[in-house]
Amino acid sequence: MTNPRVIQQTPEYNIIEADFKGTIQTFRQWHNGFVEIKFNHDFALANGFKGVADMLRHEPNVRYQINMYCGGTVPEWIAIINGEFMIKTNIQSN
Repeated sequence: MTNPRVIQQTPEYNIIEADFKGTIQTFRQWHNGFVEIKFNHDFALANGFKGVADMLRHEPNVRYQINMYCGGTVPEWIAIINGEFMIKTNIQSN
């Protein structure tokens, strides 16, 4: 990542953009340390796909997680946990 820049600040988080492989990646860095990345066309391109639809066609695990945890709706943001991209869910376990 090169040229990181804060483009928005709120009391809860900062939105940061950075250049990566000819794309602009957008991150939401929460003040508690939690980090998310915008799940969009540039994210898919940076991961070697033609776009989000192409990524979902070729990544059945991502498609499964979206169907399972997001009701089939592509999320705007996905979490980065221990260097891995994770689909966030609002489902709570007991």
